[in-house]
Amino acid sequence: MSTVVTAVRLLKNGRYGLFSDDRFLCSLSGGALLEAGVAKGDALEDEELESLFARAQADKARNKALRLLAGRDHAKAELARKIARTEGAEAAEAAADEMERAGLLDDRAFAERFARELYGRRLYGRRRAVLELCRRGVARTLAEEICAELDGEPVRRAAAFLEKKYPHASADEKDRRRALAALERAGYDWDTAREALGWDTTA
Repeated sequence: MSTVVTAVRLLKNGRYGLFSDDRFLCSLSGGALLEAGVAKGDALEDEELESLFARAQADKARNKALRLLAGRDHAKAELARKIARTEGAEAAEAAADEMERAGLLDDRAFAERFARELYGRRLYGRRRAVLELCRRGVARTLAEEICAELDGEPVRRAAAFLEKKYPHASADEKDRRRALAALERAGYDWDTAREALGWDTTA
């Protein structure tokens, strides 16, 4: 049984909606509609309709990928995960692959930029920086490699963290304990945290 496309309408989101009588079939961008070669009055067999649905989903996944990347950089896995929430895993993976081939995704470059922010602006320690990169979809091995390369002067960075968050920690024992806990949450190891606080690390 065939389905006749009775209307092609421009929607508010800028996509073109295909309808059969009053039943919405799918929506496509202008470029995807031209590629599909579907027009008002066309009769689509079941296989053609399924192919059109798959094209529409891939088109929506591609457009969502571009919107997300216009907002900020993403790791490939994070981008695919976000797209999959609405467009399905297969279309999401295909869209992420396409963005990577187009040079719009580069996990190493993303990891380096984000790690510099974590170290420079947020003053995190290596463990927290690795965790945050992994949460953004960077592979753990790559996250650890990048953080190891950039993790210079952790004691100085921990001291800067204290100056920003706990400027009076050196004078108050209660604040010192709170500061130590905060440094550990920020990803600093025990010895680095104690040294930044001026405690004897040999004890």
